[in-house]
Amino acid sequence: MLKPKYYISKADEFVIENYNSAPTFASFFPGIAGVFGCPMWVFYANRGQCITSAGANDKDRAIIEFQPANKAYRCVSLNCFRTFIKIDGKFYEPFREASDNSNAMRITSHDLTLTETNQQLKLKIKVNYFTIPNEQFPALARIVTITNLANKPRKIEVIDGLPIVVPYGFNNDLLKRLSQTIEAWAEVLNLEQQAPFYKLKISPADVSATELIDKGNFFVSFCHLNGQDQPTNAIVEPALVFGQNSSLEIPENFVSAKTFNVTANQQTQGFTPSAFAYKSLSLLANDSAELCSIIGQVDSLKELNRVKNKISNRKYLAQKASENRSLIHEICGMMSTNSAIRSFDLYSSQTFLDNVMRGGLPISLGDKSLYLYYRKHGDMERDYNDFKLMPTYFSQGNGNYRDINQNRRNDVFFNPDVAESNLFRFFNLIQLDGFNPLVVFGSKFWIKDIKLAKNIIAKHIKEPDDIWQNITRPFILGVFLKGLDEAEIAYKTSRQELARDLIASADMEESSVHQEGFWIDHSFYNTDLLESFEAVYPEKIGHALFERKDFIFFDNDHVVLPRKGKYRLVGNTVRQYESVRVDPEKVFLINNRKQDRHVVRKNFGQGKPYYTSLIAKLLTIIANKAASFDAQGIGLEMEADKPDWYDALNGLPALFGSSLSETLELKRLAKYIDQHLPDKVTIDLPIEIKNFINKISHQLGQTLDPFSYWDTTYAIKEAFRQQVRLGISGEEAKITGQAAKAFLAQVIVKCDQGIKTCLKKYKNYHAYFINEVADYEVDKNSQVTVKKFLQKPLPLFLEGFVHALKVEKDKKIYSLVKQSPLYDNKLKMYKVNASLKDTPIEIGRARIFTPGWLENESIWLHMEYKYLLELLKAGLHDEFFGELKQVLVPFMDPKKYKRSILENSSFIASSAHPNKEKHGRLCGQAVRRGS
Repeated sequence: MLKPKYYISKADEFVIENYNSAPTFASFFPGIAGVFGCPMWVFYANRGQCITSAGANDKDRAIIEFQPANKAYRCVSLNCFRTFIKIDGKFYEPFREASDNSNAMRITSHDLTLTETNQQLKLKIKVNYFTIPNEQFPALARIVTITNLANKPRKIEVIDGLPIVVPYGFNNDLLKRLSQTIEAWAEVLNLEQQAPFYKLKISPADVSATELIDKGNFFVSFCHLNGQDQPTNAIVEPALVFGQNSSLEIPENFVSAKTFNVTANQQTQGFTPSAFAYKSLSLLANDSAELCSIIGQVDSLKELNRVKNKISNRKYLAQKASENRSLIHEICGMMSTNSAIRSFDLYSSQTFLDNVMRGGLPISLGDKSLYLYYRKHGDMERDYNDFKLMPTYFSQGNGNYRDINQNRRNDVFFNPDVAESNLFRFFNLIQLDGFNPLVVFGSKFWIKDIKLAKNIIAKHIKEPDDIWQNITRPFILGVFLKGLDEAEIAYKTSRQELARDLIASADMEESSVHQEGFWIDHSFYNTDLLESFEAVYPEKIGHALFERKDFIFFDNDHVVLPRKGKYRLVGNTVRQYESVRVDPEKVFLINNRKQDRHVVRKNFGQGKPYYTSLIAKLLTIIANKAASFDAQGIGLEMEADKPDWYDALNGLPALFGSSLSETLELKRLAKYIDQHLPDKVTIDLPIEIKNFINKISHQLGQTLDPFSYWDTTYAIKEAFRQQVRLGISGEEAKITGQAAKAFLAQVIVKCDQGIKTCLKKYKNYHAYFINEVADYEVDKNSQVTVKKFLQKPLPLFLEGFVHALKVEKDKKIYSLVKQSPLYDNKLKMYKVNASLKDTPIEIGRARIFTPGWLENESIWLHMEYKYLLELLKAGLHDEFFGELKQVLVPFMDPKKYKRSILENSSFIASSAHPNKEKHGRLCGQAVRRGS
């Protein structure tokens, strides 16, 4: 096979020649279809014709089955897009993995193009993919161009498309477990219109109520030749092409037929169908023909037949390709960079686009902003994540609190209309215990005033009827507007003007669900939001902190157990298991609320929602964290089933783990508040929080040994949590700015003591600690009381130095890191952690991965980039620029990186990996993610 070659073309494409012989990698399309478009998720790999899976919304609505990367690499060449050609009596399938023909894939931020030249047959094949923007349906366009390179006319037969297409309703679980049984429920409609519509007959639930399925996946194709659009024949029965070749390797019937005919009586139900187009072509010398196809998803067969003639048009595809390119370029252009290095400029724009995919793009509607396009980082390599990409206007998805939060830190610089909206969004998800729910969904709106709702609809809609009722209860803006279009509702004004009025007048609800335990680092990402907001609006920070009293506390139905509920005797050791549980009484209370279900209420959950100031919320966070120091007084405890940023230390909470990173961040937040807190301000606090602060402050004022402080403040924290479990009384108490500053000063001293103890005891900024129980008692009820801990630091993690640089501004840190095992001398890059080989396997999955791979001792770009940023912010300019060209992806050798150097990956294999050939290349999980 021909050797791969990597380069950037004059058209700013990243090109991989002979990609089938290059090491595998995976990537994805941006999944952005515009404000009034419906996005589609599409994944691809450098094998075969590349597209490995595609669909709408999530894995359960696939059109091409979602496969994890390792399986996708194996099956993409057989199960996904294929092209079969017969010419001069010879059969040819382009882009086969074993082919000796030269080929190339050309990657841009908005599309993917494949080319292959067969010199023996004098044919050139080009495939271009892009998603369709600005439509009521999600769809993927595919244009296959066949060029006759011979100097004579030729007859060519072509079959092009998908050997397997997933009928709508065939969810991911059924595809993996019951594909044989459920395919009997499949049917293909509309074949007579040459626009097959794929779905299950009914919803495959084993229940008494039968639910018919209206939605479906579709396939529309046509041929463009000599300036004319011509019909093709659709093939939905795979056996017509493959015969008895069930492996799908060889299209036996097509190969063996003297003249291939598409029968009019194809089987259309009870099997897994295909989506092929057949065309017989006559090509002149150096002439070309285009086979164009669109796969997608529509809400009904009626909708498909309404649009099929419009989309079966080459001018339509050209227009949509242009719209798609302009849409993505407009987003990338927000981070337009002009340097002497083109790869850096292109990389900067692509990274901004990746950040949008993680955190969303804020668009302005009147004087408010709304986020679009974000989703959880699910893809072929992060196959465990349940991503959502809603196929509707103003598309939003789902995401985890930390991920979305950190990707929005700089948004106010790009769109000042964001203003303090993210302060409300993320601080309002903080609970009374300082924790927060994990999964954040898209924004919902509703108009509480019925008269206002009626007036808005009457202003914009010609025949308003009862449409106003849909906006007096929580609604998703894009779903509502798309529903109006589907019902062919006529406007007096426009969709844009209606959307602007709705957002301007509506109350917003941020929906969220618990899903898992509580991470100890989440609340500290909000400090970045405060700093960014203040940088743009220094005149408004005081108003946001002290004057607005419209913040809430999130009311979660999951609670952190007291020590007696989670400390377990396991043999002769003590562990901390199942620290967070659902509270049935809270579930009942929350579910019986008509609105604002997850807002903490007065009268201990029975009264009205409680509203407070941002400074009150910040002091609540500080108090909870100040009561969470480990028994050595160094790190903050992982007391609620989850660690901090380093998710792969998932076992550390069971070992009473703690982290210095959060001690440093607590100090940073306390100092920030202290700098902005006037002595003469008076703050209203719920009396329960005021008393909690007073008690913690009293302990901070004592000369307690670290264990006694841990034991006493933990008891105070447990009592506070029990007191506010269902809500607060509603009674408020006042605290002066001077008193609050005194409390903050005590917290800062406590943090400084912990940092100094760590450096003195362990000689470095160790991030993580195991706190092993060395002495304990067990009472008659089998409840464990800990009497003594023995602390053991884990090996060095880059994360600890990042937080230390951020807070301590200690310029010696650069030398400490460079001389530590974190520095990879071979790659001149920085590993995320030192060797874990001598640590217990119980610390979590980080310990399980091969050294140098994924979440163990790899080059984890996210944290390495954070380290570079903190070097710059600490004034270490020479050191920053000295590292830049060794560390940043666009400066890497693509022959080593093994994928586009315009795109990030999560992990790069370090020289700790036992296979030297992998050093410096992406580690399997080539997830594009912003930092």
